[in-house]
Amino acid sequence: MSTQVSLEWDISKLSKNTDRSKFDCGDTELNNHFRKYAWQSHQINAGTTYIATLQPNKKVAGYYTISSASLCKEQLPEEMQKQMPKNPGATLLGRIAVDLEFQGKKLGKELLFHAMYNTYRISELAATCGLFARAKNEKAKEFYKHFEFTELINDEMTLILPISKIIKNFGD
Repeated sequence: MSTQVSLEWDISKLSKNTDRSKFDCGDTELNNHFRKYAWQSHQINAGTTYIATLQPNKKVAGYYTISSASLCKEQLPEEMQKQMPKNPGATLLGRIAVDLEFQGKKLGKELLFHAMYNTYRISELAATCGLFARAKNEKAKEFYKHFEFTELINDEMTLILPISKIIKNFGD
């Protein structure tokens, strides 16, 4: 897994002045979340949203949201269960989406790697067993599996990338 991030995308935290009205990834639920709720969640610290913009027009090309969560030890893949507490802390990749205009340009990968890097940074301050996501469909599930995410036990649409793999890519 390569950790190189393209310089053409500016990835930063969502701000109050971000124009969210024109974002369209082709999924009504993801569009509505970004347009109506992302800033509200961001303000109350329920989820941090990062946006990718393309310079110089600053149009939002994609976004993702992360937050803290916990999992039940029994849900984790067997190789992760050893020495884990009953409810280990984790980082949730709540949403990730790319505007239709920018799909097919590897922005989804860039956003995912940015989320991985932020998970690494979180792990330096607080416990997290990894980055997990709930895939909306089989295509999304295959996207995560391509980057070494593993299915949780009894929930094949929720996948996790163990912190040990993230540290291998971003750690010293």
